[in-house]
Amino acid sequence: MTGPDWFGIGPSDEPEQPRSFSAVNNRTQHRSTDEATVADVVLTPPNLAAQMVRSLSIAAGSKVCDPCLGQGAFFDAFDPSWDSHWCEIALGVDFLSCQDTFDWCISNPPFSLAKEWLLHSAKVCREGFAYILPLHSLTAHRLGLLEDLGWHISSLLIFPSPPGWPGFQHGFISWSRDAPRPAPVRLLREALPGIQTTLDTLQQPASNSSRAGRPPTGGG
Repeated sequence: MTGPDWFGIGPSDEPEQPRSFSAVNNRTQHRSTDEATVADVVLTPPNLAAQMVRSLSIAAGSKVCDPCLGQGAFFDAFDPSWDSHWCEIALGVDFLSCQDTFDWCISNPPFSLAKEWLLHSAKVCREGFAYILPLHSLTAHRLGLLEDLGWHISSLLIFPSPPGWPGFQHGFISWSRDAPRPAPVRLLREALPGIQTTLDTLQQPASNSSRAGRPPTGGG
């Protein structure tokens, strides 16, 4: 099953605020994932999502969430041994309002909400989180906010953008509390099949979705 994930192009950072979860809460109560626009909808090739998931070392039984379910590109690649959960704003479950906690979050989030997404992940994740993001979104300010909260980049996987994606360089970045220094940087050289960016595809119901029978967790 193929799956689109919400993401857009991130704005410049705001003036620095105190680095605390209270600042995160003040910020996220005024924004939600539904602020992503039609132009933000881009499909993640299933084989790309699967490679990203396989690159992580996550123990069996871990509680893992795909916070941008779309039609399931990442969720479908989750290991069957994990306790899998999801959020999806189009289905009424907003990750930025989710107060549930997880061991890991893995997905392709809205680039336009990168700062809010990363800080909320730092709040609700216990072991790590990993996302596809444009490399230019890794500003010193954002990385500093995460480091002050105890989160460090544990790996960076750079890959060629599939045809139809925005023209800037993307990476799959993971954060953890016990990250090695320096973080390993890997390069995925093989090209991946092209994809189309369409709102119609996102709005089509998934007829054979593996999420059937799995209630949404958190958010709302």
